[in-house]
Amino acid sequence: MKKTATTILGVIVATVIAIFAANSLIRVSDGSGASWGIVEEKVFGKNIVSFLEPPWSDNYRRWELANQTSAEIAELIQNHGQEIFTDPTLEEKRLLSTDNLKVAYLAAKEIDLEYLETSNTQLPMMYSGYFVEALSMWHEGFSSKNPQKVAEGTSSYNEFLLWMQSQDKSEFKPLR
Repeated sequence: MKKTATTILGVIVATVIAIFAANSLIRVSDGSGASWGIVEEKVFGKNIVSFLEPPWSDNYRRWELANQTSAEIAELIQNHGQEIFTDPTLEEKRLLSTDNLKVAYLAAKEIDLEYLETSNTQLPMMYSGYFVEALSMWHEGFSSKNPQKVAEGTSSYNEFLLWMQSQDKSEFKPLR
């Protein structure tokens, strides 16, 4: 009985050593320059550090906040147009939207461009040049009741959306 337990323990120790050795010696990569062990790839689908990280980074939370707010504002603009500035019953919505736009703009502006570049090399330029600019113009237009600024923001927002739709999904890596 003691000999069997020793043999089983020896096999387990040898297996663990072999797994660590294989994981250290056989590396895989996604082409970004980072690499991880083959065992991590087979078990977790990625390196263990990113597997154990909290699921959503601060950049991702900012990305989501900005995208959700922009979609809500775009729908508000589409549904009400210039009435947002002239209809007294929409004044509360306009003021709330102004506050939300400020938060979304600041969040979008704080996203690291390197973070966006990990998804797509053109994304940082398009995001900061069109999307963040749209949020800024919308905020300015809503706070000053300036429909021209809102129209400019909508144009910039649409440019960003057109660019996103012109890209193949495979050209983007998921953000986290």
